[in-house]
Amino acid sequence: MPLPKLNFQIACLLIVTAGIVPAEEINHSKFIAQRAAMESLEGEDPLQLRESWWKGQLEVEEAKLVQQQLFKKNTYQFWLAVPDPGAEVLLNLYDSKGELLKTQKRSYSIGKNVTSLIVTPEATGTYYLRLALSKDSPSPQEWAMIYAFK
Repeated sequence: MPLPKLNFQIACLLIVTAGIVPAEEINHSKFIAQRAAMESLEGEDPLQLRESWWKGQLEVEEAKLVQQQLFKKNTYQFWLAVPDPGAEVLLNLYDSKGELLKTQKRSYSIGKNVTSLIVTPEATGTYYLRLALSKDSPSPQEWAMIYAFK
């Protein structure tokens, strides 16, 4: 008999309660991004979540660039999140020439503090994810970004 699927929040709570991971080591921004990612990681054609992830601090009117090697014809989805539901995160993808790429954007009912983009690059190469906060967001914000592919 298959085991029932656990709600991601409950699973994290059980891990912390069991003492496997101390509560102070849980990154809340990463948790929000992972919660948003769940839908894309399940189903008939799921993406595979990578262990790699990024984190840092964002200020309003300050952008961060994250360099990533992407491969032709793979599909990638990136999720960016901050803990404050009053903040709005912005995420864009650029190629090595600095050209903004057309991507599919996703927003989530949990708030504007998490967003994602989906891309299938036409060429293998170095790409840059640009992370920012909207001008009316509370600042600073601790951010986390995760990604998956297929």
